Amino acid sequence: MRGRAALKAYVDEFHRGYPGLRVVLHDEFYSADGTRGCFRFVTHWRNAGSFFGHPATGEEGTQTETHSIRIRDDRIVEQWVGDNSFQMPYMDLVTWGIDFPRETPDPAPEIASAAARIA
Repeated sequence: MRGRAALKAYVDEFHRGYPGLRVVLHDEFYSADGTRGCFRFVTHWRNAGSFFGHPATGEEGTQTETHSIRIRDDRIVEQWVGDNSFQMPYMDLVTWGIDFPRETPDPAPEIASAAARIA
């Protein structure tokens, strides 16, 4: 998603679907020049409200996420999220059948790449 309004709308919807959400920060660090950062947190959740039109399931759990960010002029300009547990994505994809992005092109220039060699 792009822009402050889109992010706010998503967060508002998230809080409607998961009232009482609790997020606990476990790790955070930044590059020496302040242009990159990374943080890891655990979300304690219960789906007690509708989420993007999907009915509440009553399911609950925890989910760990790691966020990698790029910062410019004291603002996050890029953010990548890695789920380390899949209870919530499973509910999104399987229970509700929400589609997911098939491709996630990276706008940053490639630093290095490697390909497997078959002997």
